[in-house]
Amino acid sequence: MALQVDGIPERIHLGIEDPDRKAQVAKQGLYLCEREIQQHGPSARVLNHFGECWEMLKQPTDATACFRQAAQLAETGSTEQLRAYHGLVGLAEGNLERQVDLCLKAIKVFPVDMPILCVLAMALQLLGQYELSTQSYETAFKYGRIHPELWHTEQLRDHSARCYAFMLSLGNRHCEAVEVLEQAHDEGLQTAALIRQLLELYVTQGQTDKATHLVGSLPVDRAELAPLRAAICGGCLVAERHWAQARAHLETAYKAGCRDAICFRNLAICYLALEEVQNAQDLILHWLSVDQESEEAKTFMSAAQDWSTQAVERRQLRFNENQTDGRSSRTDPARETRSVPIRDRQNQGRGGRTDVGMT
Repeated sequence: MALQVDGIPERIHLGIEDPDRKAQVAKQGLYLCEREIQQHGPSARVLNHFGECWEMLKQPTDATACFRQAAQLAETGSTEQLRAYHGLVGLAEGNLERQVDLCLKAIKVFPVDMPILCVLAMALQLLGQYELSTQSYETAFKYGRIHPELWHTEQLRDHSARCYAFMLSLGNRHCEAVEVLEQAHDEGLQTAALIRQLLELYVTQGQTDKATHLVGSLPVDRAELAPLRAAICGGCLVAERHWAQARAHLETAYKAGCRDAICFRNLAICYLALEEVQNAQDLILHWLSVDQESEEAKTFMSAAQDWSTQAVERRQLRFNENQTDGRSSRTDPARETRSVPIRDRQNQGRGGRTDVGMT
């Protein structure tokens, strides 16, 4: 941010990593702001600088007061008013209702500001307002604009595309999610996270040709590419419930050293579908040894343990039915195994904060 004091521009560099240096720069900024107010009176520009300095010094109350004053003093629709709203929304992090309220006020004046729309969508998602969240991400992706003079998260449009697609998938609108990611990819948004998310959707929809072609765009070692392609083929067969064929591809990939979540996930589903519960549990234990923090693997282990208990009950049921009328009963495990809740695998390597949402 630039301040004009006695005709000499001074620039405060935000994002300094060293805490002591950061505090020193912020205090210097406060001094310069005070001098400018003494000489020229208060303005939205200086009050925004004040707010940013107080924020650097971890004084949210003072920072909020300055940003609020700046928003009131600034000309409606001006850069300084938008800067003030950005400051207020950022300081409200953790208070979702407050963030939503501020974002709604901001978009009345700045209806296509992408950072505001993304924060609004993330807050609505965390509040369980999924339809409204999806609409906000849609607006951000289709119409959102980034002000060139204001700080924003890098790859924000990529973030909006991935979060929008994720919310569509959450609502079982998988084809629309694919269209969003394909559009973003065709527009040049080809980050590893977006490609990975699109790849996952191709696999869950059984689109083998598209998935095996796209995987070449991922930063994967050449030696790992063939096993991963085999795992992808197996995953696509799982989507079509061709368990025996899927198992052959997935076991080939696994034995060739593929340790990607696509391989672990779909081979586990395959084993459960074939009622090979012990194989599934052994596989998931290996998955957890490879990725100890994987919530998805932990969820699959819980599902496998539950499935083991249910398998005993099903065997007893089949025995009883065979004793009575010679008929056997077998439940289709596909619905249960495919509906196992898993970690957001759309947001691998997310920049989402939400940072997306999302980080």
